[in-house]
Amino acid sequence: IQVVGDAYLKGIKGIDPALAYEAMKTTTLLDDRGLKFLKNGGYIPADSMTESVAMGMEYSISDGAIAQMAKQLGKTDDYAYFSKRAGFYKNYYDKSTGFVRGLLSDTKWRQDFSPFESRHRKDDFSEGNAWQYTWLAPHDVHGLINLMFSNILLNHALGNLVSGRSVLTFKKSLRIIHAPIRTFYITRNGLFLLFKHKGLSEEMKKDVIRCMKILKNDLIYHPQLTQVYINVMKGVFAFCFNKMGKK
Repeated sequence: IQVVGDAYLKGIKGIDPALAYEAMKTTTLLDDRGLKFLKNGGYIPADSMTESVAMGMEYSISDGAIAQMAKQLGKTDDYAYFSKRAGFYKNYYDKSTGFVRGLLSDTKWRQDFSPFESRHRKDDFSEGNAWQYTWLAPHDVHGLINLMFSNILLNHALGNLVSGRSVLTFKKSLRIIHAPIRTFYITRNGLFLLFKHKGLSEEMKKDVIRCMKILKNDLIYHPQLTQVYINVMKGVFAFCFNKMGKK
């Protein structure tokens, strides 16, 4: 579905828009392969079928493609409906772990969860694990950022070094766990989120500022970390010269 939608939106010739759209819509409104659960409850229960998270996440991408095509064709009701469904990937996200995972029929998370584990045809993913599937929302990048912002910044970017930690602990962890280049990405990406990202909430901005302050304090009180200084300055220059996404 998303391949056809993408081809149409890119203006590739030889596609009958009406016929293609009807086929896409009809397919995604079927009841098999977990779609009935998706339409009725917004997610596919993990105790109803295997690979529930994989299917649910991928269906959201398809719905996003249909929504964009519906918008182009002037089908406003369909656009609203499929835009809502395109956001159902969020229902698999567990904020307590920072990963997508299997959600059962009683809305409880599947137990014995590990984001590294992958058991082909026997778990909630398909040829992957939670570490890989958590990022699978290419149709809604800003929505994904807003959904998991604190986990991206505090847990994945800083490695759980910020919340409840002293500056001394941060310095020690920085030297042991993280290469100095990590501070380059913290600085560059933090500045980008503060000044360039659209739709960032006030709470999220506070999270960024908090991380930047801890890094600043580390530089003030522990100037012997020369490489940290160098990489912070590199991060500032990378931001100023708009080098996001470049090495």
